[in-house]
Amino acid sequence: MFNKAAITMTALAVTSTLALTACSSTKLSTVESCALIDELAVEHSIKEKWEMAYIAILAENTEPVVDALEAASIVYREVSEQTGDRSLRTALNTSVENYQEFIEIIKGRSPNEPTFDAEVEELTDEMDDGHVEYIRRSCPGSIVDPD
Repeated sequence: MFNKAAITMTALAVTSTLALTACSSTKLSTVESCALIDELAVEHSIKEKWEMAYIAILAENTEPVVDALEAASIVYREVSEQTGDRSLRTALNTSVENYQEFIEIIKGRSPNEPTFDAEVEELTDEMDDGHVEYIRRSCPGSIVDPD
């Protein structure tokens, strides 16, 4: 009457889900967090979005830059919620905040606007690059530090 293979597969699926749920309270190590950044970056096509953003800047279009910053924010936010490395979490959250500030400045604007460059430069000067540098040092060889 019942398909034994189907019941076994269902049981395995439920068990796997419960095991993942039970393990979800465990925070990721720094290495695991960096691997998750890379995995999510691929999933969200971060590299391709940044390539499009660089091309778009030449064409004076900020929308692909906003898309890349939003995608990076999603990745960093998700990893910051799962990492057990407090310093990495702080660096990721600070990067997300910085990206949001950039988005507010550039969204829907043209780089040709008279105040655009000054506003971007002012924000860049106010940023603490130590957080970005910490992410790069923590994840050598990762998408955040490809060299």
